[in-house]
Amino acid sequence: MYNITDIQKQTPQSGVRYLFDTNIWMEILSPYYDHEPDPDYNPYINFHDRIVGSSQKDGIKILMPAIVMSELIGKHVAIGFDEYLNNLKIKVTFEGAKERKKYFKETYRKTDHYLGRLKGICDSIKDYYRHLDFLSDNLQSFKLSDILKNPPLHMEFNDHLLARIAGFYQCPLITHDGDFSVEDVPIFTANRQLLSLAKAVKV
Repeated sequence: MYNITDIQKQTPQSGVRYLFDTNIWMEILSPYYDHEPDPDYNPYINFHDRIVGSSQKDGIKILMPAIVMSELIGKHVAIGFDEYLNNLKIKVTFEGAKERKKYFKETYRKTDHYLGRLKGICDSIKDYYRHLDFLSDNLQSFKLSDILKNPPLHMEFNDHLLARIAGFYQCPLITHDGDFSVEDVPIFTANRQLLSLAKAVKV
């Protein structure tokens, strides 16, 4: 059964831990890199701001699994790579993905731009340390057959794993990704597609 709730009707509750997906984090941290957040993500940013503004004694936390931190850092570095290429005075072209990947590893990683981008995102995450609970992905708590047998075709495998993590900890998963049409996981969203599933169940 779907457990999907409109995030705009929710308030952070004392003692509850919330799990933000990577795309939400990308928008939350976008001001660090002079990018305007997508207006569709304002409900999530507002919810996040209420958590960050809460008292420490309220015990409201944001879960940061290894998979989210890895994706977040990887995406920010990838954006930095694109910016670096666009700002080169002498443009570089690649014949294929393999050549682009080689340039990333052998050239871009040695630049100050890469170091600044990597350090910037790591420092941004550390700024939230007081509000985060870092955790492993707890794969040892799942049956391998449950994760790998018949993985859902409508969502990326990382998203499938993130949903399983949220279900394991029974914490609300905050997402705008319409692929998260999963059952028995509490989901807070403003995505109309997901909210329509919740309405259909109630009818």
